[in-house]
Amino acid sequence: MVAALMACERLAAWSVSGKDMGQISNHKNSLSLSAGSPGSINDHAKTVFGNPWLELAARWFLGLTFLYASYHKIIAPAHFAKIVYGYYLFPNFSINLIAVILPFIELFAAGALILGIYPRSAALIIIGMLIGFVIVLSINLIRGQAFDCGCFSFGDPGHSSPAGQLLIRDIIYLIVGLEVLFFDRRRLWCIRDIKGQDRFETM
Repeated sequence: MVAALMACERLAAWSVSGKDMGQISNHKNSLSLSAGSPGSINDHAKTVFGNPWLELAARWFLGLTFLYASYHKIIAPAHFAKIVYGYYLFPNFSINLIAVILPFIELFAAGALILGIYPRSAALIIIGMLIGFVIVLSINLIRGQAFDCGCFSFGDPGHSSPAGQLLIRDIIYLIVGLEVLFFDRRRLWCIRDIKGQDRFETM
């Protein structure tokens, strides 16, 4: 699993750095100048979203959220399997696999975010799951299907959650995950980074 995190970390680092990012940055600057907008706005945004304390808060918020989300699924996989079946999207043979494997992926990625072990990889995994959740919720929203998402707790029989509210919530989580993924400065309270260097900093 650590090897998988390292692979994801290198993939994510490659995707948010290098020549492509430089071209995007230059393109943004040229658009900013052509639109006549002040460069201070862009600098202010970089200062805010490049704040290591904000990244730490985002990482811990997302990590604690998914740590809590994984708990009841792990202790009651049969109940979670019924929730997955209620989506009416997955073939029967895959339902038990999803119910057993998904909570541990959530737990593993959440722990990595909290401890700062290859956090970009963990954020990439979380974002991938969130995109999947958004697709599932969107499909059921289009269908008009009411269901219990089983994200943080299992409702009573017949309980259903409004898909629109769940969709908005997951999009917010997705934005938080993107802050962690695209953060390109030195992180606080990070045990291990892409270079394999142990570090544990408060500033």
